[in-house]
Amino acid sequence: MSVWKLKEKSALVLGDDRVCDAIKSALHDEGATICSEAAEHCDIFITAPNKINSGYQHDITISDKKWQAAMNELFEETRELTHKILPKMQKQKSGRIIHVIGSHEPSTFNVEFAAWGALAAWAKSLTRVIGKDGISINLVQAGVFSGHPHESHVPVGRPCQPHDIANLIVFLSSEYSKYINGTIIPVDGGLSRFQH
Repeated sequence: MSVWKLKEKSALVLGDDRVCDAIKSALHDEGATICSEAAEHCDIFITAPNKINSGYQHDITISDKKWQAAMNELFEETRELTHKILPKMQKQKSGRIIHVIGSHEPSTFNVEFAAWGALAAWAKSLTRVIGKDGISINLVQAGVFSGHPHESHVPVGRPCQPHDIANLIVFLSSEYSKYINGTIIPVDGGLSRFQH
């Protein structure tokens, strides 16, 4: 029997990698129905871009075209999809929106930091409108995965695993998380340099 009370819930998980597979599997194991496309109604909407912490290493001479392409991929597409999902959630007066992001703590000049920062500010501002409708929106900041240059700096001594992300998302998808809204929760083994 599921302790997370997700049996009657439907979830749309967008992305195509090991993290998304782990999220789908964890939600399914807790009884949630996994939707196959954005046109379907969903109680839980999750995005996990394939390029989290992939290292968009750009210098300050990046062209406007490349900058905008990255911002569209990492921020605008997620924002647009969320706004399409929202009306049905608002109508039913409940919903969980969770976006998996990379770090927005700049260690160098990088368009990825700007995109995640924009997503965080947008999500926080959205809570001002949708909170009263019983909808929460939270961001899960993924740690570094195996093969990342900073893997050896993780205080717990190992890189992030997909199930680490999935475990938190199961909780955030549940009714037990309904008072958690507009947060950025790092799942990084203590790697973050700053408190959120």
